[in-house]
Amino acid sequence: MRQARTHNADSREETQKPIRVLAVTSFRPEEITASLENMTVPTEVITVTPTAGRVGHVRELYEQFQQMLSGHNPNVILLDCYETMGLVVSLLASRHEIPVVARLVGDTWRGYEQPALSEIETVSDLKRYFLHRASLHLDRYIFNRAAGFVTVSHELKTVAASRTGCPPERIGVVPVPMTVDTLTQGSATAGRTSHDIDEERIILTVTNLRFPEKFEGVKLALSELQPLLAADDNLGYVVAGSGRFLDPLETVVNETVADRRVRQQVSTLGHVENVADLYALADVFVYVSYRDGYPNAVLEAQTAALPVVANEAHGMCDQIVDDETGYLVDPGKQGQLRSRVASLLESPPERRRIGEQARARVLRENTPETIGAQLERVLGRIVDMEYR
Repeated sequence: MRQARTHNADSREETQKPIRVLAVTSFRPEEITASLENMTVPTEVITVTPTAGRVGHVRELYEQFQQMLSGHNPNVILLDCYETMGLVVSLLASRHEIPVVARLVGDTWRGYEQPALSEIETVSDLKRYFLHRASLHLDRYIFNRAAGFVTVSHELKTVAASRTGCPPERIGVVPVPMTVDTLTQGSATAGRTSHDIDEERIILTVTNLRFPEKFEGVKLALSELQPLLAADDNLGYVVAGSGRFLDPLETVVNETVADRRVRQQVSTLGHVENVADLYALADVFVYVSYRDGYPNAVLEAQTAALPVVANEAHGMCDQIVDDETGYLVDPGKQGQLRSRVASLLESPPERRRIGEQARARVLRENTPETIGAQLERVLGRIVDMEYR
């Protein structure tokens, strides 16, 4: 099995040019702001909030940007939002000759290229198609003019280099930091009672059912786990996560799980407010996804010292050292995922060993302090190259 990559930023001498960072973020700002606060260089953050409509956003962003230019005088911009807002930042930065470093948490190109004309059946489909194409062109403009990238996984570094032609030395890998709330200890009792879960032992998946590639991953996991559920009526499989594929998932459960008793051992919960309770309740975490950056769900499960079995792909390869901080499996090999889960269920000491080592990895590699230092080194290196 492939070994997890180390996340230390590339070694380099301290930058000769002091950097002053302006970060512009929108989606899940808490994911990056704590790390920015731990940087030792002057740093300011603009958070674009959905309060005033698209035109209001542009006006608000323009005004904040102008204020930061006069008061903070940044010499590098970390861009953590795209499409319209990202375009505004990119244009303003170009006007003032400030390099932009784009942060990538997923394969944006793949996401926007999915809708095809052949799939269009309704006016709504046509509208979605053109919105996707417009978004793709906006992001291409932004990325093609970026001075460099920060990607959350090594796979995304390769993707960014191939998609944009950006030199690899201008792309730094800085993983997703854990947030304070992921350290919150959940309550297994609360998780059991809140969701009417009767089984004594639980296999858990937390995922985003907005994406077909993650829906397909859950379907694969369900197929693999059915024999384990059939052999043990005190074993349950819990899937937490909302999105447009939640209803199709429930249909899959009802139509593909022939045994009525086994069907009752599968719980599809939708959105869960306090997911920490589920991590505390679960014995094993299963994550199969065919599209991902550096999944927060795996990071959260590891923070909770829950052993993870995941497919050997995407950012999961950066998060897991096989047989040390989790298990990496090939979902295409029938029975491999099931065998790994079964071995963990049969051995509480092994679950503790894997879970504790995974949590130690997170506390070593994913703290805001560690991520902040890595961001500072990567941005400093790109600024050095830009102003050289």
